[in-house]
Amino acid sequence: MNGTDFKSQLAKECHLTQREAGAIIKGFIKLIKKELAGGGSITLTGLGRFYTTPYKRNSIITPQGDKLEIKPHKVARFNPCKELKRIVASEA
Repeated sequence: MNGTDFKSQLAKECHLTQREAGAIIKGFIKLIKKELAGGGSITLTGLGRFYTTPYKRNSIITPQGDKLEIKPHKVARFNPCKELKRIVASEA
């Protein structure tokens, strides 16, 4: 399902216009980005948890023998709730 399909389904499910559904999706994404950029996390019951994981400075050696320095950074993560894991697993 792509973004347009998702917006259409959301509009039907919640009895909204396409424009209203699009605004809700954009707002949802904006709030998640803002919270994660600030180092926070968001837990949505029935869906899961969005959070960040910090990575320390590191150096690696490539297969060519070059040494690369990895700067400290954060990575966005998502951990689905047990119910979502169960539903996905039963669909396989």
